[in-house]
Amino acid sequence: MTSFPSSGPKFSNQNQFNETKVLEAGKIRFPTSFSNTWLIHAKNNYPRECWPAEGQYFVAKSADDFVNFCAKQYDEIEECHTSLYPSTIPDSGYAHPWVDQFIIELDGQLEQSYSAMHRIYSWLRLKLNAEPRVYFSGHRSFHIFVDFLPLVIPFESMAELARQIGRETETLELIDFQMYHARKLSRVPYSYNTKTARLCVPVSIEWSVDEIIKESSKPERFAGIKIQNNARIREILASIKPEHTRTRTEPRRVRAKANFEWIEQLLQQPVKDGRHRLLWHVLAPYLINVRKLSPDQAEKILQEYFEKCNAVRRLEPHSFRRLIRYYLRVAEKDGYPPWRLETIERQDPQLFAILKEGLQNHAKRNQSNIVRQQQGAVY
Repeated sequence: MTSFPSSGPKFSNQNQFNETKVLEAGKIRFPTSFSNTWLIHAKNNYPRECWPAEGQYFVAKSADDFVNFCAKQYDEIEECHTSLYPSTIPDSGYAHPWVDQFIIELDGQLEQSYSAMHRIYSWLRLKLNAEPRVYFSGHRSFHIFVDFLPLVIPFESMAELARQIGRETETLELIDFQMYHARKLSRVPYSYNTKTARLCVPVSIEWSVDEIIKESSKPERFAGIKIQNNARIREILASIKPEHTRTRTEPRRVRAKANFEWIEQLLQQPVKDGRHRLLWHVLAPYLINVRKLSPDQAEKILQEYFEKCNAVRRLEPHSFRRLIRYYLRVAEKDGYPPWRLETIERQDPQLFAILKEGLQNHAKRNQSNIVRQQQGAVY
């Protein structure tokens, strides 16, 4: 089995990206700053999965593979995501999955996320003496990374640290806890966010919101990124002993006796928030791996459901159709079951509150229908 990777992005002549070759072969032009940032972001950890918004995922086995993929997506103004934890992908060659970065993704309204980003950045600097790298997604979220030497830990340890930071900085409701799972993806810096046609960009903590939007729309300042390994966060993560730890890394198959009636109820009740997480963690795996529908059948059901959700609060129809197809492919490929309500309550309290309200509304609506039917029978 392969040992841990090196401590940072070191590129051999064999792996080093040859920009001229790509420009000549693919006729793709982009700033050298982009390709340098792509390489640093990947930290020389290969193989790694690369996912477009649509189509088949791609495994980059070298720096050349990775930058060619990023360049193609940039040239076609398409989304570009890659593995947060490359050691967890199939056939990675590692005896035990490891992590070498801690991420907090803040997903709220832009001004909310910006304020929360500053609070968390300050906490990491003051408490851990960390030098985080910060990306703006191109829409409304911020991604905060702290790097460290590779470490074998359960993913729940990172979720527990994120909860602690969220409580102490009063940002808990904005933290996206879906980041703490094997094979999770993140946006590649200097790749397009098709919701806004802006780029995901590294940012300086000193920039205003207006400056960040300007840079995302037309990069000129190139904040750049550096990998600064932090020993303190590594020690903290190693010391956390989460109560709910799954030791096995293979996809967990659906339990035959699991009760999924609440999901069927939810499919009758549109919700106004948490739709992305609901699709990924609950609806896609339920339709594919529990009801055993084909992707086309599942897509039709989800299209109808999210059209109802759109009537409650607007979605981005084009990009959400892409997300539906994407998460159906992931559910089919990995065979993972939908989250149970207890899991959602533990892992994502915000989503749990949304679903609880939706189920309560469904129950009230059913009760009203029963009352009306009874009144009709009397008359």
